[in-house]
Amino acid sequence: TFPVVLEQVIPIIQNDELYLIDQMGIQLPCLSNSPLSQWQLLALSGGVSIKIFCEWDGKKLLPLGAAHLGRWIDFSIYVERNTANYRY
Repeated sequence: TFPVVLEQVIPIIQNDELYLIDQMGIQLPCLSNSPLSQWQLLALSGGVSIKIFCEWDGKKLLPLGAAHLGRWIDFSIYVERNTANYRY
């Protein structure tokens, strides 16, 4: 996995899946930390672009935290440590 910082992306939920939309309208698929972190990410953005720190596994992003209006929200506490695709 690789660390990635994405600026000016908008989180959305479509068909119960989390995506980040970049400035060009490209939807980037995300792994789900938990339903709570998905809704926190949506609430934090309020429908506007934010900065998100993720891990990229080559297929999907795993949001670990986000910054918006001077606030930092840590989503890594929701990551399941026994996920086969990730080593912690």
